Parts: sequence; C-alpha cells; structure tokens
Amino acid sequence: MWTDVLDPMIGVQYGVNREAAFERIYRAATRSLKREQTPADIGDAVVYLCRAENITGETINVAGGGELH
Repeated sequence: MWTDVLDPMIGVQYGVNREAAFERIYRAATRSLKREQTPADIGDAVVYLCRAENITGETINVAGGGELH
C-alpha cells in the first residue's frame, strides 16, 4: 500500500520522502504533550474504563490530545 498509494500521495502533499512525511505527521500528532504515549498511558486509560461502573461502550483514543477524524 505504501508504494502504490501513500508514497505518491504523501510525496505530492508534503513534497518529501516517506520517512520525512511520517516524521512530520507523527510530530503533529504528538505535539500537545510533546512526547510519545507510553504503555503506562494506555494502561491508565484501561484501568479507568475498568473501574468506571457507569461508562459502557466508549472508545478512548490515547493520543496525547490529538484528535482522530
């Protein structure tokens, strides 16, 4: 998929190679906390959902404040 679809699309959109485009996208996605998410961050979200008796059917994106659309 990278070679056939994403490389040409990202190359045109960003004017850079795949690695540079990934780095740019990754930095934009993690800029709110200025750090990567850790297994502990994900574990905290899991523990929260397990302990919250009144929350059902929810999805939590552990993305450092980035939004998924």
